[in-house]
Amino acid sequence: MRAFFMREIVLSFNDLQRNGVDDVQRDVADVCLILEGCYPFVFGGVSSWSHSLIKSLPETTFHIISIQPGGVELKSRYDPLPNITGYTTVVLAGEKRLPKATFRGDKRPAELLRKSLFDASKEDFDHLVELLSPNGRKSAASERDYWNLTRDMYTSLAPATSFQQFFWVWHTLLNSVAEVLSCEAPHARVYHAISTGYAGLLGAAAQKRTGRPLLLTEHGIYTNERTVELMAASALHDSFENDPYLSDPRGDARDVWVRAFECMGILCYERSDRIISLSCSGRTAQIRLGAPAEKTQVIANGIDLHRFKRIELKPPDDRQIVAFIGRVVAIKDVETFIRAMDIVLKSDPDVSGWIVGPEDEEPHYAEKCRQLVSSLGIGDRLKFLGMRDVVQIIGQVDMVVLTSLSEAQPLTLLEAGAAGLPCVASDVGSCREILHGDEGDPPGGYVTELMSPTETATAIRKLLADPAEARAMGATLQARICANYGLHMMREAYSGLYRAHASASTAQDPSEA
Repeated sequence: MRAFFMREIVLSFNDLQRNGVDDVQRDVADVCLILEGCYPFVFGGVSSWSHSLIKSLPETTFHIISIQPGGVELKSRYDPLPNITGYTTVVLAGEKRLPKATFRGDKRPAELLRKSLFDASKEDFDHLVELLSPNGRKSAASERDYWNLTRDMYTSLAPATSFQQFFWVWHTLLNSVAEVLSCEAPHARVYHAISTGYAGLLGAAAQKRTGRPLLLTEHGIYTNERTVELMAASALHDSFENDPYLSDPRGDARDVWVRAFECMGILCYERSDRIISLSCSGRTAQIRLGAPAEKTQVIANGIDLHRFKRIELKPPDDRQIVAFIGRVVAIKDVETFIRAMDIVLKSDPDVSGWIVGPEDEEPHYAEKCRQLVSSLGIGDRLKFLGMRDVVQIIGQVDMVVLTSLSEAQPLTLLEAGAAGLPCVASDVGSCREILHGDEGDPPGGYVTELMSPTETATAIRKLLADPAEARAMGATLQARICANYGLHMMREAYSGLYRAHASASTAQDPSEA
């Protein structure tokens, strides 16, 4: 293995394929919006939020940096907006592509990578950002240094997994970091990352290189969401049934990713001028993960209230329909919704269910969900509808149900609630805050435990059994949404932040760079 490694794995970082092949920039943008795995190539809550934010601020110009995994079709799912001045696409290479980038300087890149990704060392990260420059002088890192680092990290982080598995996990991680930090972010007056992770890392690098302010908005807590996904990823663990390392809490290759994402979050928090969450619970989670409390604030999601308030809801005496609206991906735990509907459908012949949302993001998971519906024998009454106009769907159903493993402030609940529909949601993110309000407020639906088909089914059946109570809950939820989650509130909050930080003095004005 070592011979192969020394022959093939050369961390010379000297001929990185330039990202941003779609790079077009007409002028210095007011805001450089940095996103990962979403807008404009993927439908979803964060993408919808981004599009709405840009559209609501026509006087503000935006440049979009979109970080995408390799193999994704780079086809925009959204119509271009006139205040977008340009796009840069950063494609993270596939698992077996080896890391390459450009270095300059005298410290060992391998050691800087280790201290940045696993110690969250701000000093070493800043040095790494300076070294890993798109315009830097080429300087090969030592093969021996890199081999020693890989061996040491394997021993300390994942001794229970196979070295071959760790080897490619490690390379995928470092390759992705190299791609991101080697991206030359366009000049802008303000940088705005819409998560930590790779987007936050790129934002932190742009802030370091330009001196311009960095804002961070977290819809979900990135570290938590990636941890949930990793814990469910069978490809990232071995069989430990008889493994003596089973009791070692650091024995799994997934710990490499989790620790790296934790450190990426800390580095982004340190470089950010303002750290925004969508709810008080989100802010608390950010502080717990290392965000300085004095930098944090809450700006709730906002929706076009008029668009949803004017929806004419179906008569309650029609055939009752229960809808899941969202991406068919593992973190949404669509399987729990399916199993809950199995309980409901088999006890009530007059109920139907719809699963509404795109299935192309995780096709294997979507197929698993379809097979589950088929195996339960409920395919004639629980339908997959794919992408639909959410306004039309809301007007045809009796309630909306979310069974997610992780959420921030789901737009689906806000949109359904603004129309007057009661909802059922798992107890994640701000779902309880949305549905139950403050202590003593009347509820706008039911909050259930995670991964609980029985409890979810019970909540659904309560709403179906009492249409009058369901409509009363819907009216309560509508009043709460209209009072707290209007698009105009979000627009004013971000407009003020952009103005305040765009005028901040810095060492280097973007128009002069």
